[in-house]
Amino acid sequence: MDKRFLTLYLPEYDQVAHFLRILDGTRDQTYKLMWQHIKSMVGNPQEATDFTNPCQWIPELPSGNGRDLAQRIWRESEGRVNPRWSRQFWRFGEPHALVAVNDRVCSLTDLGKRFVNTDADAIRQIDEHEGIYLVLSALADRGSSSLNDLFGQFRAFFQMRTSWKSDASFRTALRYRLNNLRHRELVYRQGRKYEITDAGLAYLLNFIGSDDKAALAVQLAVKEKNSQVRKQLLEFLQTMDPFQFEHLVLRLFEAMEYENVELTPYLQDQGVDIKADIEFGISSVHEVIQVKRHKGSIGQPIVSGLRGAMPLFDALRGSIVTTGAFSKKAKEIAVVRNAPPISLIDGERLLDLLIEHDIGIHKREIRILEFDQASLSDFDSEELEAASLKESESE
Repeated sequence: MDKRFLTLYLPEYDQVAHFLRILDGTRDQTYKLMWQHIKSMVGNPQEATDFTNPCQWIPELPSGNGRDLAQRIWRESEGRVNPRWSRQFWRFGEPHALVAVNDRVCSLTDLGKRFVNTDADAIRQIDEHEGIYLVLSALADRGSSSLNDLFGQFRAFFQMRTSWKSDASFRTALRYRLNNLRHRELVYRQGRKYEITDAGLAYLLNFIGSDDKAALAVQLAVKEKNSQVRKQLLEFLQTMDPFQFEHLVLRLFEAMEYENVELTPYLQDQGVDIKADIEFGISSVHEVIQVKRHKGSIGQPIVSGLRGAMPLFDALRGSIVTTGAFSKKAKEIAVVRNAPPISLIDGERLLDLLIEHDIGIHKREIRILEFDQASLSDFDSEELEAASLKESESE
């Protein structure tokens, strides 16, 4: 693989497609002029220009074709492509031969036209070049993984295929590939963990051999089964007796190594259902937990109410556990400066924790056999013959 062709800041493909459509038929000097004008506006770290709203800064560009092109990029992409960041699309399209310059005019190549029209083979060709299938394969093999979990494997990949030197560059390249996949819904992110989607697994089939396809088919079946079990578990929790649900959450916190976990008296709970202690280093912190068997969204008042009740229990932390979700405002005030933190555990996170601690589910191991010819090298005929001869000589 040509080291020049691996893209550091791998962009979202639909943004590239918008940009290339607009660039087609444009004089290359016009684009270069636009970029020079934008670059001159950047300023310095002390007085940096805010480029977040192109409607405000594009009119400040010198009048002419450069400004006209910037307006076209912003308008015709319907606000999807900020001209300030278009350089990364140019740097992606040129080495991948999506665009060519003839007689000073930019034009889409055959591959570029196919890419813009979301031709599957064209996109697959670029994905294979950029290592996209390797990211999908790693997530399919490893399951839920953080960027750090994947980094060791891809550090070696980038070292072999680029001239980049720093770990910071390798991490940036991997993060942009994961973001690209998230945007295409081939990967989803939960907290700091990434996981391949069903669409991602199906797409991965395009890159692997027949032997691996059988194993991947098993993974798809397992993923579908696990998805059904998660749905069954959530439906059960949402219809569970509220008092029983509190006991279930109590058991979960015990499994998470909280100590002194107990229910609060019903008439004196002040919105607090469970209290417990958690060890932080050499210190023990008192925590209060509110349990909401709820299908809808938990709002700000619930979070504020729990925080207000914390002094009554000498608690330094709080948690809210629900089978539903949390509103945006609830998430915003859960962790604010100079206020006790509130951990928010929504339905999906609750399922993750129950599954992690084997509560409400039973795990069965699936073993996949693979032929390992290398392990049979001990039975090489020449080596066996030599060993047999040596044994007979010793006798």
